[in-house]
Amino acid sequence: MDLFLNNNLLILAIAVLFRIFLPKRRMLLYGYRTRFSRLNNATWLEANKYFANLFLLVTFICYLLSVIFELTVSNHISEKLNPIIAITSIVLAVVLTEKHLKNKFNDDGTEKI
Repeated sequence: MDLFLNNNLLILAIAVLFRIFLPKRRMLLYGYRTRFSRLNNATWLEANKYFANLFLLVTFICYLLSVIFELTVSNHISEKLNPIIAITSIVLAVVLTEKHLKNKFNDDGTEKI
């Protein structure tokens, strides 16, 4: 198991911890913190809940992909793919969470009807 596979495992562990310990209120230390998510408590809670679930799912899939690549392709290719997979999992979760928030809330943070 190489360093990048270990990094993907670390990201997966962070996703699990983030899902278990969802922030209940807006905090400075941790949580899904974007301009939209910090508008009010409703957007904060929805963003953190949605992101935690999605991040866990995406990182789990990406971890499985990295294991498959590690076992099936050359070490040289695997070393290049694994960091891309790790970064992609984080970016994908952020982009999809922001899209979810924009679909559920107005620009001022009130819930759409």
